[in-house]
Amino acid sequence: LISWSLDLTLQNDIFGPLESNDTLTTARDLVTGGTGSGRAEASIGDGGFGILDRDLFRLVVAEGATLNAELNSSGQLDSVLRLFDEDGNQLVLADPDGTNDATISNYVFVLGGTYYLGVSEANNTAYDPTVVPSGSGSITTGDFTLDVVVSAGVTDTPRALESDDLEIGFATDGTFVTGSGLGKRGITPDGTEFLF
Repeated sequence: LISWSLDLTLQNDIFGPLESNDTLTTARDLVTGGTGSGRAEASIGDGGFGILDRDLFRLVVAEGATLNAELNSSGQLDSVLRLFDEDGNQLVLADPDGTNDATISNYVFVLGGTYYLGVSEANNTAYDPTVVPSGSGSITTGDFTLDVVVSAGVTDTPRALESDDLEIGFATDGTFVTGSGLGKRGITPDGTEFLF
């Protein structure tokens, strides 16, 4: 008689506790009251998709609110911060050269509603936030802290300017210009200057 044995070891390929905030529908709430602040401490590389991991956070903001978001890497993670609208269309990509951190400063939400912040590694900036897995594999992984402040903004009621005599000019950089001095930007309806 021949004797034999079989030992099996099952192992997953994730680096830490399974977390599932990789899409818009599974995003973790961060700020949901129109304005407010929130903090998230998490890791890239700890999700069920390993090096395709990204973490998404839901914001529900008021019309005219201003976003300031600061993403700090705790070590070697070369982090990127993306802002998406409710359909997953990218509005902002923050991926500065020379640093592992990223910031979105003074972003004004013209429309109130649901938006998402996505944290990923710098090699994974083209992932689809509605599809998992998607994007490119991360080169670095690690922990991060995301601090978010959504503050009330200035909301003016819309106004229409009507004029028979309107001066509008454009500078070579695409800004409006008016008046005779350099650096004056705006429009002049009926002789009244509105400078931007």
